[in-house]
Amino acid sequence: LEDGRVIEPVARVTPTAGSEMSLLQQLLGNLGRFNKSKQNTK
Repeated sequence: LEDGRVIEPVARVTPTAGSEMSLLQQLLGNLGRFNKSKQNTK
C-alpha cells in the first residue's frame, strides 16, 4: 500500500455490436428455447 498509486475509475462503456433489446423482445425471443416437459409421464 505504501508503494501503490491512487487511480481514478473511468465511467466509459464498451460499445457492442447490434441493438439493445427491450424486456418484451427478450421474453418473446426465449419462448421456444425451453425444454418441453413430457406430458404423458406416469
